Amino acid sequence: MAARIAPILGEDGKPKEYLAQRFVIDEAKAKEDRLQEYVAQMQAQEEMMMQNVEALSAIQQEVSHREVELRQQQSQLRALIDNTPDTMLSIDRTYNITAFNEAMRHAIAGRGMDLHVGMNALSITAPHQQAVFKNYYDRAFTGERFSVEEHIANPEGEVHLLISYFPIQLAEEIIGAAVHAKDITGLKTLVS
Repeated sequence: MAARIAPILGEDGKPKEYLAQRFVIDEAKAKEDRLQEYVAQMQAQEEMMMQNVEALSAIQQEVSHREVELRQQQSQLRALIDNTPDTMLSIDRTYNITAFNEAMRHAIAGRGMDLHVGMNALSITAPHQQAVFKNYYDRAFTGERFSVEEHIANPEGEVHLLISYFPIQLAEEIIGAAVHAKDITGLKTLVS
């Protein structure tokens, strides 16, 4: 409820009576209150949205920064494994190649084969040696780390390799094997 008071002036210009008028403003006041509440909610939502946009922007900057760092680390790792004359290769539990270095690609290309990820590692081994190499991979799959010396005959002569096998683990699970082969022919020649 609201009231309005209006003076009734006499001949001398002074109020001689007052007229009071009462009226109900509850409905108008309620509408105004609802409107103010709605405006306050919209402002709160706008503020929350601005905070979310700022948080998203910060996350995007962090992701971009980490992507750059990851690309740099990948480049450094790739340079590390590609700048060695030793051959390197990794396989999954089904003997499929998951990664290799340039020396390995070059060695396999020298045999007239195109090495690629997903290729079965046993297929790049001479048929008469596949069972031996499968056994080596299986040993690595059990968690064993070991090295073997292999002698390979080729048209230029015999090549002596020291081949090391390592399990690849993710948490507690062995998911594959890494293979590192070093040509030790020069050392064998010196010792002989």
